Amino acid sequence: MINQEIFFDKLFDLVPKLRLFYENEKMEWLPDNPPVTFLMSNLAREILKERFDIDIFSKLFIIIEDGVNSEKIGDAVATGFLESLYFNSNNLEKKMFLSLMGVNSKTYIISLCEFHGISL
Repeated sequence: MINQEIFFDKLFDLVPKLRLFYENEKMEWLPDNPPVTFLMSNLAREILKERFDIDIFSKLFIIIEDGVNSEKIGDAVATGFLESLYFNSNNLEKKMFLSLMGVNSKTYIISLCEFHGISL
């Protein structure tokens, strides 16, 4: 089962520059730790600043699906990372992201959009 440390390690292996962003975020919160959902949301927004090719996003959504499926961090990944990534993206990115999402990630986003009356 994936935990927070493994999730972040996989994320930083895929997008190494996120590690520095992560470390800076943690430093700003010292002596405390940042709330994990807040941190996940900020990491997702940082990813959107980059223009990755579909291969990177494909790998990213595998990592996200693993996180969403985790009993330990699933809620934080879904409500922090996945929601932020999807709802802060443009319409073309949203369509691409939906096509790359794993089953549970896609189901989560579709259900959330339906609940709030937001079109996909």
